Amino acid sequence: DNLLSNSWPKRLRDLLLLAIPKDEFHGARVRTVRAYMDDMFLALSKQFQRVKPGGHVVCVVGNSLHGNAHQPILVATDLLISALGQHVGFNIERLQIARQLRRRDHKKELNSHLLRESIIIMKRPLE
Repeated sequence: DNLLSNSWPKRLRDLLLLAIPKDEFHGARVRTVRAYMDDMFLALSKQFQRVKPGGHVVCVVGNSLHGNAHQPILVATDLLISALGQHVGFNIERLQIARQLRRRDHKKELNSHLLRESIIIMKRPLE
């Protein structure tokens, strides 16, 4: 766990983990969310170190919807990556929705309108 104990991304992750239903997939989903956020934190930290002051990092990412129609779990990946980017030092210049996504296995799901592919433009501040 590379997130600082009282950081905004860690509090955000912990709240997301609390929302995961306690079913047979609970453990796997918790591990997936933890590992994803940890990996993205490390990747963004390395990118921040490598990009020159004033330089940009662009990330294209799709949100995901897990679970089923009765217990959907929306993972707003674009917002999580933006929070992690800010945490490592980037300024978030823009979060642009590129397109709406559809989930293959459910035609009309309660939260499916929240599925989207986003472009996140981050800038390393001038020092």
